[in-house]
Amino acid sequence: MFISSVRYLCGTYILTEDEHFGSFLFEVSFYTIIRTLSVNKGVNLYDGVAYDKSSQTQYTQGNKLVSNTNVFDDDSILDVGCGNGKTTIELFKKNRNVKIDAFDLSDSQIEIAVKNRNKNGISEKEINFFSYDAFDISYNDKYSLIFSNATLHWITKSEEMYTKIFKALKYGGRIAIHQGGKGSYYGLHEVVVHAIANLELTKYFENWEYPIFYPSKFEMENMLTKIGFTDINIESVKTDGKEYANLKENFMNASFHPYLDKLPSKYHEELKKEYLRVCESEMVDTYSHRLYIYAKKGYSAK
Repeated sequence: MFISSVRYLCGTYILTEDEHFGSFLFEVSFYTIIRTLSVNKGVNLYDGVAYDKSSQTQYTQGNKLVSNTNVFDDDSILDVGCGNGKTTIELFKKNRNVKIDAFDLSDSQIEIAVKNRNKNGISEKEINFFSYDAFDISYNDKYSLIFSNATLHWITKSEEMYTKIFKALKYGGRIAIHQGGKGSYYGLHEVVVHAIANLELTKYFENWEYPIFYPSKFEMENMLTKIGFTDINIESVKTDGKEYANLKENFMNASFHPYLDKLPSKYHEELKKEYLRVCESEMVDTYSHRLYIYAKKGYSAK
């Protein structure tokens, strides 16, 4: 039922494949990629206060990325999609002899990020938070490290976005990026599909495709190689999602925006309540697939 329901909501281009997880076999639905220029301008932007209260999953994932990222003295760093700034601050704490530019599309997220920076006694000269659209990046040879946590899967014109990042790096510069991988949270999307059907709202999603870039490790490696990155190292982490205590709620606050943007505002709270009700009343597959991506611009060290 899930596959047919998602096909109805997300169009006809759906790739179903067998994936092994632990000792059992399950089907993964590959959500169709919409080739938009950026995160859709019409999509409701994140509310900074709400996100700050319900982003534990992203913070945990971001800290894993931070722990595996080398930060050298005098690094010039760009954080793409900094959100509430908490992960940016953790990155800065690894080596305070750096300068970080950090931006987010949401003004309210930046307001919260500035407050979090000030609470930690960090100056604007050390971390500069500002509002900006990632797809507008036009820097050349500016940064020695470009960092991004749980953002770039929202930019569906993926090769162009990663090319912009490549151009913005200095020669020898590195990337440290975390984003979703193929099939991530498909079970939670299934719950949303059921909630939409239960509320008889499917008419709003005819011929619609959920805007996400969730590649496999192989697809990501191929794209980065094509762009010109070297020393590519991608950690593909597939789990049952149980390590994220607040995953269902965090998913609602982070991944509902494309769904809500398709609905009249009067149905927004109804959909959220029905989603949470289904989560409580049914067994929910919280399968998670995350990609932790490291690469450089320049000759390979291998």
